[in-house]
Amino acid sequence: MSNYTKATNFASKDALPTGNSLKTVSGTEIDDEFSSIQTSIGTKANLSAPTFTGIPVAPTATAATNSTQIATTAFTQAAIVAGITAKAPIAAPTFTGVPAAPTAAVGTDTTQIATTAFVKAAAPTAASINAVAYPIGSVYTAIVATNPATLLGVGTWVSFASGRVLVGINASDTNFDTSQETGNLATGTGGAGQPYIVVYFWKRTA
Repeated sequence: MSNYTKATNFASKDALPTGNSLKTVSGTEIDDEFSSIQTSIGTKANLSAPTFTGIPVAPTATAATNSTQIATTAFTQAAIVAGITAKAPIAAPTFTGVPAAPTAAVGTDTTQIATTAFVKAAAPTAASINAVAYPIGSVYTAIVATNPATLLGVGTWVSFASGRVLVGINASDTNFDTSQETGNLATGTGGAGQPYIVVYFWKRTA
């Protein structure tokens, strides 16, 4: 690339007295000037879609510049370094603020990060614990008449063993060898029945 430099001083020629042979502009001088202009123009980049060669240089914009200004390699390198510095390392990162992550589906059992939403959804409730503690077929005893479905938050319960005393199963006695078998309470030799206390019995059916 070359810049145009005028070789002929036309103003000084005009200042010469009339008749001075140097006052005349020769064709060679004009041709030299046009050649110099042509060379300078031919080695300049176009304003529209220029194609550069060699190692073009430009001013380096300040950090965080966001415009149509040309980005130099220095600007790009500084932006890359700043971006990497702001990232957490893959190995043992230490987060600040309030980090967020996708919430895994309920039941996920992998090394995926657990969010507070996942933990809250997976945490056992009183009802889920009671459902395990009192499976279908369980008998619940209380001294209040409130249905266990209300107290425990789970299951369908029906009143059970009304007017009867619960007796443990005894496989060797036909009177007591079947679950939920009913009959009259046997009395002792003296004719006295077993002592009793009235409570509420509930059986879970669902």
